[in-house]
Amino acid sequence: MASELVEISKAVTDDINSNVSTFSVDFEEANRFYAGSLDEELKDLEVLHVDVVPVGYATSELDDRNHWLFRCSADIGVRKRFRYSERDQNTGRILSADADCLVDLVQEIFEFFSPRTLSNYTQANWHECVIRAAYSKRDIRQHGQFTGIVRVTYDVTKENV
Repeated sequence: MASELVEISKAVTDDINSNVSTFSVDFEEANRFYAGSLDEELKDLEVLHVDVVPVGYATSELDDRNHWLFRCSADIGVRKRFRYSERDQNTGRILSADADCLVDLVQEIFEFFSPRTLSNYTQANWHECVIRAAYSKRDIRQHGQFTGIVRVTYDVTKENV
């Protein structure tokens, strides 16, 4: 069996992909990546990316003499790079209506996971869900790219063998 962090990030990805049609904005599927993927400038244009990145362990401690408690987090990133033709012709800014629907998607993902038992990893107990960034001003200014981030955290108790 994989680590609790890997299992949680896989299960988060699976739950998003199993419920893509419930979100108001269309995207192909969520993908799981490691470090840096949410900080990178997107190269492709007009493609909405939903990425799941394992963050790490907030806690790894003995819950009692026979059990470990793992508190694991994963970030869910919503990212899209806009073409110049999708921007205001006078200011170069991303059109508010286009950004609005992505801010809405970030909130929908937050609500979807608050609180939620993971379908493919039911031994994980929901701990919290936080919108870390409704959008990144830096990414919009520097890259013409929308980036929103939701962090989900789950607790898993595992027997100490």
